[in-house]
Amino acid sequence: MLKRNTLNFLLDVALALAMLGLLGTGLVMRFVLPPGSGRQRLLWGWGRHDWGDLHYWLVLFFLLVLIVHLAMHWRWACVTTAKLFRRGSGATPKLKPLAGNLIGVAVLLVITGLSYGFVRFANQQTTATGHSTGSQVQSQTHEPNHDTRPRMGRHRNNPAP
Repeated sequence: MLKRNTLNFLLDVALALAMLGLLGTGLVMRFVLPPGSGRQRLLWGWGRHDWGDLHYWLVLFFLLVLIVHLAMHWRWACVTTAKLFRRGSGATPKLKPLAGNLIGVAVLLVITGLSYGFVRFANQQTTATGHSTGSQVQSQTHEPNHDTRPRMGRHRNNPAP
């Protein structure tokens, strides 16, 4: 079994590496493979969506390690927070272990609920852009057409009802 200090050090290294990975993938997606580059540009065989997937998994890894890190330091976090909000004497407040654990579970539930709520709200707020893609539309728009009659069916500039 690892000593507590060794485990804490390994968690800190994992957090630092995850943060560097998040920084790197974020910079790649912002400056090397900017929005709209799609399948036209690749970096080491990976497109923008591949880098986005890696970025997402790094976020999940970072959150998992962060939760373990906070669990290891939970008592310190509770005492320090209680000191910040305590008025009066400078005595160290006593927090019962059950109360501290319940607060921790409540904090995790609130963060999870807010995250879920944000994703759900954002999903409901999405709108269609009106851009159509697909081989049928592309083949129609790239065909030379000298006919001035209106086209039947879907067309990029003249969509069917």
